[in-house]
Amino acid sequence: MKRYAIVAPIALLFLGFLIAQNNESPNKIDTDKKDSKSTTEKYLESLSDAELYKLALIEQREKANPSLKTGKADTELNTLKSDLDSKIEEHNKKIEQRKKELAAKNINIDTITPSEIQKLIEDKIVTLDEAENLFTKEKLMLLPSRFLFSEMGMGKPYPILVSNFLYDLRFFLGLPVSTFDEKLKDAIREFQRFIGAEPTGELLFGENEKLMELHKQISPKDIALPMYSYVDLKDSGIDYIKLAGTWIIKGDEPAFPIQTSEIELDKQTMTGIEAQAEIQYSNSNYFTVCIIHWKITKWNDDEIVAENDAPMHASYTLSVDRKNEKVNGYRHPKGKVNDKFVLEPKLLELVSGSQVDQEYNRKQFQKGLESCNPKYRAIMDQLKKDLEKSSGEQDKKESKNK
Repeated sequence: MKRYAIVAPIALLFLGFLIAQNNESPNKIDTDKKDSKSTTEKYLESLSDAELYKLALIEQREKANPSLKTGKADTELNTLKSDLDSKIEEHNKKIEQRKKELAAKNINIDTITPSEIQKLIEDKIVTLDEAENLFTKEKLMLLPSRFLFSEMGMGKPYPILVSNFLYDLRFFLGLPVSTFDEKLKDAIREFQRFIGAEPTGELLFGENEKLMELHKQISPKDIALPMYSYVDLKDSGIDYIKLAGTWIIKGDEPAFPIQTSEIELDKQTMTGIEAQAEIQYSNSNYFTVCIIHWKITKWNDDEIVAENDAPMHASYTLSVDRKNEKVNGYRHPKGKVNDKFVLEPKLLELVSGSQVDQEYNRKQFQKGLESCNPKYRAIMDQLKKDLEKSSGEQDKKESKNK
C-alpha cells in the first residue's frame, strides 16, 4: 500500500525528489488538513501508468459494449480487482492487529500526541513504517524532523542539508554546517516565522517538507520549446497537411503537462498521426513522447476535423481553420467531471512555443523569488530600482550630449 510520505522523502531527498504540498497559502503549512483519501484511492495512486491505463481501457470497453463479459479484458480486470481486494484486506488486518496489541498496552491511537508517538518509536515499540500506517498524517507532520532523519540513519548529514537549503533561500548566511549551532537555529527560526510557524529553532517534519518545496521553487529549470507554429497549406499539397506548435488552454495558459506537437493529416486515408512531447513540472521534471492517431471526419476547403476517441476518460476533437491557418483542440470528458481520472472540458489552441516558454519561465522565476527571505527580496528590489534609476540618468546624459 502507498504509505504516508515520511520515509520516501527522506530517502529520496538526496536524489532531488521534492514533495509538493497542496496548501491554500504559498507559505503557511496546513497541518490540520485531514487525509481524506480512501484506502482504494491510495492503492490506485501506487499503480504504474501502464496499470492505470489498463484499468481505464477495460472500463471504457465495458461502457462501450456491456455485452463484453468474457475474454482477456475481463480476465485482466478481475485479476487487478482481486489483487486490489487482497492487498487492502491484508493491509487492514495487519493494522487492526497492531492496534489491538497497542490497546493492550493502554495506548490509544486516537488520542495519542506527537511526543508520545516519538517515544514509542524511540523505545522500539512501534517502527517508523508502522507509525506511518497507524497514526494520522497531521500528527506525524508534528514530529521533529531531526529525530526522523536520525531514525533513518541520516542524522549526520541532515544539518548540512538544512543549512544548505536555508542558504539558498537566503535565511542562512555562510558555509553549510554539520551541527545545529545557534547560527543555524536562528536561521530556522526566521524561516519558521516566514511560513507562519512557531519560531522554535527545531524543524518539524511538516516544516521540513515546506523547506524542500520552497527550495524547489528557487531552482526551476528553464524550458525552451520550438519557436515555430504553423499550418502548412502551401507546400504540402491538396491531400496532405502538416501542423506544428505548442498547445495552450484558451486564455493563454499552457496546457498541463506542457505539450508540443507535430501533426500530419492525410486526406487519402482520412487519418492523421501526431507526435507529442510532454514536460511535466510537478514533483520532478519528467519528459515523455507519445504517438496519437486521429480519424478525420471532415475535410473541405474551409475546415478539417479529426477525432481521437482515446481509451481514457476524455476524447479529443482537432479543428483546422484552413483560411485563417488556426488550429484548435477540444477536450470532451467521458463520464462525470468529478469522477476520478475524468478531465474537465477544455478549448485548446496550437501556438508558437516561444509564447509559452517565456511566460512559463518568467512565472517560475517570480515564484522562486517569492520563496526567498523577504529581507533578501527587499534588497534585490531596491537594487533593481537603483539600477533602473542609474540607467535612466545615463540615458539622459547621453541624450544631452547628442
